[in-house]
Amino acid sequence: MNINKNNLLVAKAASTDDTRYALQTIYFDTDGTVATDGHKLVKVGYPSQVDHDSLPVVLPKGDIKNIKPFLIPSSCVPALAKIQPKVKNLPVLENIFLDVDRTNANGSAHFSATDLTSISNPEIKKVDAQFPDYKKVFPIPQEESGEMKDTGKEPLLEIVFNPELLRDTCDIAVKMGLVGCKFNFFGANHPVLITGTNSDDQEFTALVMPKRL
Repeated sequence: MNINKNNLLVAKAASTDDTRYALQTIYFDTDGTVATDGHKLVKVGYPSQVDHDSLPVVLPKGDIKNIKPFLIPSSCVPALAKIQPKVKNLPVLENIFLDVDRTNANGSAHFSATDLTSISNPEIKKVDAQFPDYKKVFPIPQEESGEMKDTGKEPLLEIVFNPELLRDTCDIAVKMGLVGCKFNFFGANHPVLITGTNSDDQEFTALVMPKRL
């Protein structure tokens, strides 16, 4: 099976608290990578899987359906990201491949990548810890035992935002020293009003326009 750089980005959501060992990790679930620090949680689904027949023989060809969930330290991500090659005209190889069978069989996760000139085969020791049952946190129906579990929680309001706009706006609030912001929603087609005050009683006010998909 193959992952890409986006699957590794979730490490930015992992905990940096040494007392929260199980959260200083990336969780490889059956349908994506997940990380959380207990305050925020990010999950990124796996990319389209590469046809095994198009892969060089040096790369593993494990089936994504057979993966057994596991954890690796988030601190290993920078080194793992470095092995992802950039191969002109061969986007298939711009992935990192996981040897599912070997990873399932022992205490290490086995990755591979190649640019057709050289091959990298890092082994990362799995973290022996219990990752939170994050699926229970989502306030939306979740699949359970082949059926959809009704959580009884429906969204009160759905608004689409450009994440860059939110990031840039919140970055200003962070640099002003705000430790909390109030988000006021007035409807799906209206801008969100973001307000707050820093320790110098300096007010922050922002509007971010919604985006139509």
